[in-house]
Amino acid sequence: MMTKKTTDTLIYKAFALSLPCFCISMSTGCSDSEDQTETGDTDESEGSDNDGSDDDSDDDSDDDSDDDSDDETDDETDDETDDETDDGTDDNSGPIENYPVLTGACDLPEAEPTRLAVSSTDKSTGAVSLVSVADKTVKKDLALAKTDIALAVNGDQLYSINRFGFDYIDILDLNDELAPLAQFSVAIEEDRSSNPYSLHVSASDEAYIALFGDDSLQVFDVSDVTKPEKLRDVDFSHFSDADGIPEAGKMIACGDVLFVGVEALDRDNGWVPVDGTRLVPVQTGSDRLYDWDSDHQGADGVKLLGLGIKSVRADPDDSSGQSVLVLSSGLERVNLATGTSEWVIKDTTFADKGHGRFQLRSFDLHSDGSLYFAIATADFSEHGLYRASLTDEGADLEAVFTGLQTVTGGLEVIGDELWFVDTTEGDSGIRIFDISQDTVTEIGTAISTGLPPYGFLPLP
Repeated sequence: MMTKKTTDTLIYKAFALSLPCFCISMSTGCSDSEDQTETGDTDESEGSDNDGSDDDSDDDSDDDSDDDSDDETDDETDDETDDETDDGTDDNSGPIENYPVLTGACDLPEAEPTRLAVSSTDKSTGAVSLVSVADKTVKKDLALAKTDIALAVNGDQLYSINRFGFDYIDILDLNDELAPLAQFSVAIEEDRSSNPYSLHVSASDEAYIALFGDDSLQVFDVSDVTKPEKLRDVDFSHFSDADGIPEAGKMIACGDVLFVGVEALDRDNGWVPVDGTRLVPVQTGSDRLYDWDSDHQGADGVKLLGLGIKSVRADPDDSSGQSVLVLSSGLERVNLATGTSEWVIKDTTFADKGHGRFQLRSFDLHSDGSLYFAIATADFSEHGLYRASLTDEGADLEAVFTGLQTVTGGLEVIGDELWFVDTTEGDSGIRIFDISQDTVTEIGTAISTGLPPYGFLPLP
């Protein structure tokens, strides 16, 4: 019989390996994947969706016919355009030749939130709550959810993404205490879960949904948020490995260019990364990919130095808003305007200090230039908060608070405070720490969120 501590350690290990399945017990039918967490702001999208499936999609028959029609129309248009175009310019079919030109700053987590959306679960059900930053009050369990939840926001709508094995998305009204506006399925006609991982709504009100368990993105019209309609799929099979799935996860939007994180894990052989992690740019609207590497056939992606994408934050040294800090197996600065990356803290530096890539959970930055990380112990029995400067390449990385219990390691730095999702049995909630001084101290007691908290989404 498993003890409580043994069960919790298995939970931590599952999420540190970033399972797309919310694997909270040995009886849930979860897979033995490598790493993907269930919350959109704390995860590394490496993992397995294995045998989970959801056949309740009410879009299947219509989508098939629509896609067939679209394919025929596109083919005819492409052929005509190919015949007419002979001056070397783009013919509006196939990848765009050249690296994308970014026309706007990247859409990144709110740096100064007034509210937080919080996903929570007690391992059998889930919910979404809202927290006021100013007075630290919680409106608990406003919306029902499943046990594997990611969150996304667009304007006044919060998208609750019910992931592995559930494969549907709720649209919630932020102006009406998360009243439900609509629900739509993203299930696929396969004997596996589509495992929706993240969502971005473009300027033309098209919701792009990355699927960790399929070889395409799904695109929905959400111009009427009460009646979302499936429009099309975006083929990502070019980035698949031999198992046919590219494992699409985190997305970063920069104007009309959407960078989609893909990891190409070999799910048939222990979920080993086949050829690293890439950020693949897509032109929203046209859905065209980009081809700029003459040494590589077909569409390209920006290859990261490390493996996985757990957290993405704005680069404080970049005024254009087009450079980001990415927590992978290390911390790297990725310039999305040029498609280049450099280490801020090498993965080998973390490893030399005893922190393997699966133990790195999430991070954020303080205005004084300090980096704060949530890092699991080697046996995943607990987590700690660690601090390092942005400029010393990790040489000064140190623990500032230890003994924390969590599944996802979600944290947010808000002003001089660090907010952390803690799942201590009998005393779960949001724990807040004063980081204005060299010595980090806890402020008060944990703020209850009803069900134990698992992830944050900062809101304006």
